[in-house]
Amino acid sequence: MRQPPILDQRSGTSDDEEAEYQAALARRHASEMVRDHLETHAANNPGASSDYVTWVATLHPENASIVIDQRFFIPGNPWWTIYEETKNNQTIPTATAVAISQEDEESQQQDHPSSPSQRKDDTSVFGHTRPSFCMTCSPITLFAGFMVSSQALLGVLLCEFCAFFLCHLPAALFFHIASAFSPPNVFTGVLYSFCMVLYCCFALCDSIVLLLSVLVTEVLAVTAFLVCAFTGGIIWGQFWHQQVRRMCHGVRIIFRRKASGNPPRHFLFWSKQCEDTMEQQNRIAEVVSVPVQYVRHQPARESVEAIPVDGIATKVSTTTTTKN
Repeated sequence: MRQPPILDQRSGTSDDEEAEYQAALARRHASEMVRDHLETHAANNPGASSDYVTWVATLHPENASIVIDQRFFIPGNPWWTIYEETKNNQTIPTATAVAISQEDEESQQQDHPSSPSQRKDDTSVFGHTRPSFCMTCSPITLFAGFMVSSQALLGVLLCEFCAFFLCHLPAALFFHIASAFSPPNVFTGVLYSFCMVLYCCFALCDSIVLLLSVLVTEVLAVTAFLVCAFTGGIIWGQFWHQQVRRMCHGVRIIFRRKASGNPPRHFLFWSKQCEDTMEQQNRIAEVVSVPVQYVRHQPARESVEAIPVDGIATKVSTTTTTKN
């Protein structure tokens, strides 16, 4: 059961009445601000240089270069009311809302059949029903799309498996071996250079396979577009074109995402991220190679200062000397 509104014990008013009162105060304050602006506008633009349209355009600069919205001229519009009362000391007539009969509404619907309110989900702008999926779908289009997309998916999977096992794994192996000799010195410089050259070669092969995978995807996507467009229309051609590209790109993301490899897999074997990885490993190696300094602690000497607080000795200070 709905409870009655709570009354304020001091004023005896409910929350709804208080909200209406605050809204009325806000509207009054806004009207006063608009009147002050109109008085300033009329004082700075005397005579025929100031009219209702120019004042509205001043208040709304987005409407200054186009025709003023006709809603500003509806009887009872607050802008027009304030303008007439302030500029001409006249009161304009107000409008009264009248319910539209069902007959008038039906006649309006017949006069404007293509209005947005009359468009249904199963009708187009011209009033014709949309054809069903079975009427727009071609079995040849579906078969050709599935065949081309499956071939593109198999081709990209084959390229990525070959790139991963034949290029990326050897490149990562030589990269980590070179990282073990980093930073190089007189004795390890030859091994470091040899491993880095092999790493760059395998990384270059990985980038070439990536380029080949992209070319295969684009060729098959264009093939799917042409075949499906001739057999089922432009819409089906665009659908299968994007579907082939989306599937192949998803496969490449799975194999080549940034967090999946160390070193990261990028196009054109070298990148700043590889250099940052090498520098980070060098810093870690330098930190690990710092000799450990043993610290010897002497037994702590304790001194107790008895401060009676509720009959309990509390404060204890401990000093520790440390020698390297």
